[in-house]
Amino acid sequence: MKIMFICTGNICRSAMAHVMLEDKVKKQNKDIEVYSCGVYAQNGDISTEEAIETMEEYQIDLKKHRATNIRSSKIENMDIILCATTAHKNNVINMYPKLSDKVFTMKEYARIPKK
Repeated sequence: MKIMFICTGNICRSAMAHVMLEDKVKKQNKDIEVYSCGVYAQNGDISTEEAIETMEEYQIDLKKHRATNIRSSKIENMDIILCATTAHKNNVINMYPKLSDKVFTMKEYARIPKK
């Protein structure tokens, strides 16, 4: 299975979700590949200091992460695409309409009701 997280710049939300799930997958020896990208990411950007510090609290290293723009990603090979917001979801579906049945917000996929 291949899972991709998407946000705007791929330096905070999607990057953090990526490394958190990747850490969990490694610890549980699951056959899952984890990716992330950003709708407006600049390839190669580093994560924010706040994101790095937050992940350190979970003993997860985000310092090596580098941003990937959605157009440079492997999005068309994904089984599940999880977006940070509805706006990101809509952007992805507009860019890649054939993937629409695989695209969810993180809250939708987790079945967290809207307030």
